Amino acid sequence: MIRDWQSHFTERTVSSEQAMQHVRDGDKIVMGHCAAFTNTLIDALVDRVKRDPPLYGLEFHCGLSFSNGRYSHEDVKDHIKHVSLFATAANREAVQAGRAPHVQINFSEWVTFYTNLQPDVGFIVVSPPDAHGYVSTGINTDYGKILPGLCRTIIAEVNPNMPRTHGDSFIRVEDIDWFVPVEETLFQVPLPGYDADAEKTGHYVASLIGDGACLQIGIGAAPSFVFEALRGHNDLGGHSEMLNDGYMMLSELGVLTGRRKQIDKGKIIGTLTLGTTEFYQWLNQQENSTTSHPDFSVSSNA
Repeated sequence: MIRDWQSHFTERTVSSEQAMQHVRDGDKIVMGHCAAFTNTLIDALVDRVKRDPPLYGLEFHCGLSFSNGRYSHEDVKDHIKHVSLFATAANREAVQAGRAPHVQINFSEWVTFYTNLQPDVGFIVVSPPDAHGYVSTGINTDYGKILPGLCRTIIAEVNPNMPRTHGDSFIRVEDIDWFVPVEETLFQVPLPGYDADAEKTGHYVASLIGDGACLQIGIGAAPSFVFEALRGHNDLGGHSEMLNDGYMMLSELGVLTGRRKQIDKGKIIGTLTLGTTEFYQWLNQQENSTTSHPDFSVSSNA
């Protein structure tokens, strides 16, 4: 008898404490990164490793993290070793103290790194399932997207605030083992302000960009003004590691159209997003999209 996805989702929806019953001694855990961190699961894991019988020998892996970082704190060092690919406020103290090994590799190598790691447990954040039984990894579709094919156990926070990014972000409900309902506002990073020096730099950079060019712009004061300085351009495209509110602004102005792109024409392609709630909601509305590569997998209508 073929089980329907609704039954799987209902039967596998549990509390975070119940989900931690499926973590074992020596497990290698990988958490999604950037704004797709899982504080509810982190808190439950820290509580579980200390409870009788305690868990030992765990490794906790993640990339860029804005989480609470409790997996790297001094009080769990006998239970969890954190392995860092990116030092932030969440784990910098542990890296500097020598408790958290810091692996320096390019972002483009992260998918290969985690594939070779052969992790046991994956912590991810997903949207609620659609009518067809699929969830979206939303604002983070890099290595988080591939974890169901690598891990023994996948535990997902299901957050209604996670947008559905309509590219290669979808996972079948049946490919996730446990679902933990969470309703939290996603982490936000608005475009930073800029001073006179950043404005001067932004104007100069924009002067080097011709109509029809394809953009890869990160976050920072000068990049923030580059977006402002591009308001008068035409038919720009976007293909970037990270997407932020600047891409939304240029798209809404009709500047970012992607009409002249040779690949993924008419689409903005990225692999992670870091912006405001307004931007995340905007992404949720971009229904016309194209499937892209696993390491460039968020896509939205340009």
